[in-house]
Amino acid sequence: MFRRRRSSIGPFKLLCGQEDCLVKEECLVKDDLFDLKSNEECPVENELLEFSSEELSHFTGQYSPENLIGVTDLGKLYRGKMPIVSNQGKVYKDVTVKILVEDERRFRMQMPASVKVKVLADDERAILIHDSKLLRLEDELKFLQAPKIRGNRSLMKVVGYCRKEIVGVVYDLNPLDTLHNLIFQDDFNWLQRVKTAIALARLLAYLHDRNQSYLIRNLAPSHIVVDQNFTPVLFEFGMLVGGVLGTTVDESDMRIGPCGYIDPFYSYNGPG
Repeated sequence: MFRRRRSSIGPFKLLCGQEDCLVKEECLVKDDLFDLKSNEECPVENELLEFSSEELSHFTGQYSPENLIGVTDLGKLYRGKMPIVSNQGKVYKDVTVKILVEDERRFRMQMPASVKVKVLADDERAILIHDSKLLRLEDELKFLQAPKIRGNRSLMKVVGYCRKEIVGVVYDLNPLDTLHNLIFQDDFNWLQRVKTAIALARLLAYLHDRNQSYLIRNLAPSHIVVDQNFTPVLFEFGMLVGGVLGTTVDESDMRIGPCGYIDPFYSYNGPG
């Protein structure tokens, strides 16, 4: 069970798990593409559980290779089983666990100039890397908890997070596989591919809405999972800017984006 406690991530507050607050399965699953009533129908929607590193390890079978779904420059994605309380007592819910990692190239590019001139000790470097992952966690939670984002089936639904020894996020999703892996499988048929492509196009159009104007720099098949209904779900947000995040980029930032994709907003408007 999880104790009741409040946690502050950056400029906004998150309600953490509590012993007397049951995580109801019907609140974690939405069937509509975008549910405008999600805030009213799901009272635990705004409450995120704060997990320990031991709990994330337990969910994923000690990060078993059999549960590993995919690896990117910014994270590792695992299948997991999370114990919840239901009318039938204690049961296990399928979840997805992402462990945030730090790409060495990205870390070197983002270090302040004052830090780059000296050789970092191992403990100093570990602290800077951990802080960098916490900033990414803060941005991801802020993005996914934004009112206009929650409820979109092609974006992750957050159950909770870990920020101590490791930095990770737990999502309410039982994925089929990553899009990168499915593309090369013959049983991923034409109709399923078309359905996935249309859903991705809708997601891009939604994020490019003039009222939000997100710049998507990390769109790649390895950053997208497909659920059991062949709906694509974006899970990697480490390079997303704009909208509620309110950040900008310059030309040097674009060098660390995936090969083969440039956001049309950047092509049209340039950096910043």
